[in-house]
Amino acid sequence: MPLMYELLKCWDSTEEGFKIKDHLLKFTTDEVAVLTGLPNTGAEIIWHNEPLGDVLSTELKSEMGQLSRSTDVATMLKTFICFVISNLFFPLNSLKTPRRLVSIASSLEEFFSINWAWTLREFMVNEFNRMATKLATEKPLGYINGFLPLLLVWFLEHVNVNTPRNPDSRPRFLRWEGNTNIFYSSEKAAHLVATLKEKQIVYILDGLSAEEADLVHADLTSFQPPPSPLKQKSHEPSDLPPAKKIRIKTSQKQKSPEHELPHESKEFQAAQAFAQPEWLSHLEERMHNLIDAVSRKIQKDIGDRIDKIEDNLQRVEGKDVVFTSVNVILTRRDIDHILLDDCLDNFHIDAYAFFVDRKTKAFPAIYQPYLYISPMHRILKSYNDYSDLYIKHIKKETLKRTNLLIIPIIHNNHWTLLVGRLKERVWKLYDSLPNPQHKEICVTVVNELYTDLIKCFDADITKWRINIVRGTPTQSNSFDCGMFVCKYMEKVVVKDKVDWSAYKYWQNEMPRYRTDFAYQILMEGESVELKHVKKCIESAAKAH
Repeated sequence: MPLMYELLKCWDSTEEGFKIKDHLLKFTTDEVAVLTGLPNTGAEIIWHNEPLGDVLSTELKSEMGQLSRSTDVATMLKTFICFVISNLFFPLNSLKTPRRLVSIASSLEEFFSINWAWTLREFMVNEFNRMATKLATEKPLGYINGFLPLLLVWFLEHVNVNTPRNPDSRPRFLRWEGNTNIFYSSEKAAHLVATLKEKQIVYILDGLSAEEADLVHADLTSFQPPPSPLKQKSHEPSDLPPAKKIRIKTSQKQKSPEHELPHESKEFQAAQAFAQPEWLSHLEERMHNLIDAVSRKIQKDIGDRIDKIEDNLQRVEGKDVVFTSVNVILTRRDIDHILLDDCLDNFHIDAYAFFVDRKTKAFPAIYQPYLYISPMHRILKSYNDYSDLYIKHIKKETLKRTNLLIIPIIHNNHWTLLVGRLKERVWKLYDSLPNPQHKEICVTVVNELYTDLIKCFDADITKWRINIVRGTPTQSNSFDCGMFVCKYMEKVVVKDKVDWSAYKYWQNEMPRYRTDFAYQILMEGESVELKHVKKCIESAAKAH
């Protein structure tokens, strides 16, 4: 997210805080506790050091999606805890989860014995430090692991630039639920951070309630920090009031959080053993409501087509091929990756390019001629396979009849789209996580391409400018970059000039785009195993 990138520029690894307008705002465990509702007590775990197992976060997410009100409490709690920890608190680009996760989710005693506020904060600080090192050495950032929405909420609570939609909700993370004005483009994010006024900075979280006081580790009086040592003479106009310092109005003493645990059994072996505590009934109801809300959102976003697809996919084994086209092979498991909000692979991008190509050939009056270069070309070269399998269609003659070169690039787990405008002799970079450092890999790709096809080009394409396209739709998560590249590709081949401001809604529509993509693949599949599936889907589509 653009705002996250701007905040990371302000991170001080030594002080473990953000330097904003000559002030140091500490990123503390007590604040994480207040924002999330997780108490700052218990055993401190360094999550990065936990040995990884074979269970993937996507598998746990799939299990979460299968819960219903008829699910027994034991299974529901275990699945819910696994999902929250693996997909929300500590998501990894590798999708792997620690071996200890199942043990934690299977024991309420172990779960409540952990200081999750400290563990979350330590994990994120580790990521911030890693990103700060990359920024200092001018290396591409790639993806940031961890619970990034927490940093966004932390920033919103520390600056008076937005009003929470639910000001009285607790934990404070819920104050910002439903706010649609807190996501910024790259330009607006940079402008926001650069133009903050001192009077807009909130040094401490205001209005701490008695319940929130139970969450923090420090005395309330120590929650008011001393003046920042970074504070310099203000450059604000003299008629402005001093920066706001809000004191917590409560004398509540710190208490050790107590969690009511079942006496009969602390393990998830029988729901009856711990179904009695009142807190558990409330938790069960909240989980039911969450499951219902997720189901309603899916129905609203993409209708019931997803249910038809998933019902029929159960007839196909994970390794069964569901789609083939020239050099592209997709299995049932590849479809799962699309539907489960996973990052897309090379074959996914090539498959989408196949559908774009077919559309452009069907409507030549709307689309301009282009040549597509698969990301698999660089993959093969990395294995010392210099085959021209993926570039043999590019000839001197075809380049003369072409307007565009379309090149999807995967680097540091992030997809971007590089487009060569042959008539204008310029490269355009489309990036859903705008970052000037992403241009570096483009230089490498262009140099390699020119070396491979030097006899085909009339000009030295390595001397063309590489311009980042501004104002394009951007992602607000860590896994949709591949789908954004697919959507960019779909638009840049249109003859008419694209008004990118008309597509700012893309992120909200990603569930539908992913479902449509999976639907297209299944309808195109020619495997014997899918004949019955296709027939069922066609019937469902007609009914829909």
